[in-house]
Amino acid sequence: MIALRLVGTDKKIDGWIDRTVLSPFPVEVNNSTARGNVAGTTPSQVIGNSNWEALRGGRATLLYQPFDRLSITAGVMYQGLTQGGPNTIDSPPANEVHYQPFNVAEPFKDTFNLYTLTIKYNADAFQIVSATADWNRRQDQTQDISEAMQFYIGGFFGPPAAWPFTATGTVNEAGATWFGFGPGTISEDDYTHQFSEELRVASTGDGPLQWLVGGYYSTYGATSHVYSFYPATNNGFNADFGTNNLADNHRKLDIDQSAIFGEVSYLLPGHLKATVGARYYSYRSASDTSVSGVSANGTSAPLFGHASNSGVTPKLNLAYIPDGDTTLYATASKGFRPGGPNSPIPVPPCPQAAPTQFGPDSVWNYELGEKLRFLDSRISVNGDVYYENWSDVQQQVAPGCGFKFTANAGKAKIYGAELEVAVVMAPGLVLSQNVGYTHATNSTNVPGAGVVSGDRLLDVPEVTVLEAVNVSEFAPPVTGFAANVAVTPLGRLLALNV
Repeated sequence: MIALRLVGTDKKIDGWIDRTVLSPFPVEVNNSTARGNVAGTTPSQVIGNSNWEALRGGRATLLYQPFDRLSITAGVMYQGLTQGGPNTIDSPPANEVHYQPFNVAEPFKDTFNLYTLTIKYNADAFQIVSATADWNRRQDQTQDISEAMQFYIGGFFGPPAAWPFTATGTVNEAGATWFGFGPGTISEDDYTHQFSEELRVASTGDGPLQWLVGGYYSTYGATSHVYSFYPATNNGFNADFGTNNLADNHRKLDIDQSAIFGEVSYLLPGHLKATVGARYYSYRSASDTSVSGVSANGTSAPLFGHASNSGVTPKLNLAYIPDGDTTLYATASKGFRPGGPNSPIPVPPCPQAAPTQFGPDSVWNYELGEKLRFLDSRISVNGDVYYENWSDVQQQVAPGCGFKFTANAGKAKIYGAELEVAVVMAPGLVLSQNVGYTHATNSTNVPGAGVVSGDRLLDVPEVTVLEAVNVSEFAPPVTGFAANVAVTPLGRLLALNV
């Protein structure tokens, strides 16, 4: 048997943010503590709807089944995103306009390719699955830094309001004559690639003993190039600093990971089912960084970083299953996120060297929950309460010298509850509603990372609500917690990664 599925996407979105050029650009007011009145200045040029977006993509899936026990599925996916400008506005005045002193475009491009191969073989008592994936991604973007550089560099020598925008304008400050910088940009080109392979064998029988074993390997590589060059002229930035190189930073990162995992469950008397699982992981990473330009404070030699770690993440589960429609369970599990190398920072100007590496952070998750079905499985109610202990949280530290590094610092406490209700309205039509509450706060003070005990964790909403309507040719099962991944905080994702 051979089956082929093809899907294509072509989507265009009109922008809603105007990129407006003001010449002359209003200087700072209130002793250079506030932005000038950009909204009250007559534009010299308006590029309407600058954040337009175009998305093209496609995927193909080929299934080959030479006989009943063996199936081979190959997939290819491509997605290309192009955008004329970022989805950001200026505040002040927060009026869906981006104001610039010069006409500097800010394009963005993102290209993603994914290749997959899944092979399944069904024996009499077990199934063998091989899952192979290879993907690559490239991002290119440019941002305007003309106003930021005028304000930032001008503030070193005197009031930023006195610093001219144009490259031919001059100002006498700090005992010297300085040129304005003129139009400036900073660009970033990123390329990432990963190959992964997972092989697992799982039992398929109906007996009280069920098991699963497997192995995983992945190799990941990333390169990043961040650069900002001004025109090589006899005025402007080049005349001020003797070079047109504001920043030219290259970074290469390689990560190799491997893991062995297994899980065993047994159906005990009294409708109890016990599950024990563990995952052994190991990773190695290395980075190579080189920086040059005025922003590098004279640093130009390549900087190298290395990191490695290994460990075990366990999982324990006890479930009470009196019938096919009721499950009550208790789970304790541990998850982790790999660490990595830090690129060394120069001393001076930084007060002290950065740690050569940061280790993994980990989460212990404790959960009580239920899964219920009513009316011939037409209604399902799934809920849980949980508590999590997050240790060695990876925090970014900014010493104030212009360089940053990552350190393991602090702990966090997380608790909450989730409820999902799904109703089969008709064959092929399922209405589901998911509500979650999460209380997630830091539990230690980390002054160097700006972390204060009691503060809420970033990017973790307190209340989440997800409503979905699923329409398919056949009514899908209404059991399980598939929607939970979309609404759980980082700690939940880590804890479930066992």
